[in-house]
Amino acid sequence: MAKASAIAQSKRELAEKVAARVQAIDIRLVETAAKLALDDHRLPTKLHLEIQTTPALIRQEREVRAHVRFDLRGRYEQSAEEDPLRITVVFCLRYSLSSTEGLRKPHIMAFGELNSTSNTWPYFREYVQSVTVRMGLPALPIPVFSPISGQLLKAETIREPTKNAQRAKPGPAPKKSAKRVPRS
Repeated sequence: MAKASAIAQSKRELAEKVAARVQAIDIRLVETAAKLALDDHRLPTKLHLEIQTTPALIRQEREVRAHVRFDLRGRYEQSAEEDPLRITVVFCLRYSLSSTEGLRKPHIMAFGELNSTSNTWPYFREYVQSVTVRMGLPALPIPVFSPISGQLLKAETIREPTKNAQRAKPGPAPKKSAKRVPRS
């Protein structure tokens, strides 16, 4: 555990040297895919997330660019079948860099892994919630991400649906009746 903490501290220190010199230029959605193939309208029971970052230093333009790929998969417990829910999103981030002096590949990799993921996380959360609703599913809340630990989320369970949300209900939502308040 102490070794993992030392590695996380080292990553943060490397990333901070880049973070002190950058300014975000833009964040763009560059690739997306979503697939839904539910079995009898049952929601997946396990969600797994894989995150892959590909940062690069463009010295001649004094830029750091990073592609961050989020791959969310919904699976049924004890099933080897194809994933019934899959959402893939890739963002491209560009940062201007005031100076490249003293920066090496480990600095850029640590910055890309920690900062780029943290910068795109809110966009990913919003995208997943929006697309799951458009698929006719309940909005899928993705937890808040904090890079404090210095580690990315690996393929792990994010959330298990509640018992009330075990089945996706196709069709429009029921209309709500408005209560009338008597005037005095």
